[in-house]
Amino acid sequence: MFRFHWDDWNLDHATRHGVSTIDAEFLVQTTPQERFEQAADEKFRVVGRTDAGELIQVVFALKTFEDLDYEALSIADIIELEVYQQPLVYVIHSRPLTVSEKRRFNRRR
Repeated sequence: MFRFHWDDWNLDHATRHGVSTIDAEFLVQTTPQERFEQAADEKFRVVGRTDAGELIQVVFALKTFEDLDYEALSIADIIELEVYQQPLVYVIHSRPLTVSEKRRFNRRR
């Protein structure tokens, strides 16, 4: 099970196309890791259905504790991260699929 890190930047950026944090997290959590597509740099992309059946894509990076801005974290966040000690999912972008992407997705399934 993945843990997610949300800050002001990715919260705004990842939800600006109408995909909620709950839907983005659901897709990443329920997609088998072998279906994570390598995107640019150290980013991954997943495409699939939300719990409500909407087709979306989510682009994310895996961040370690050292990658995060300590000054922006609460004490509770820091304690949780020290205990968890696993990479965190940092969602960068999420959006609904276009009509052509939906067709392509449905043909692959």
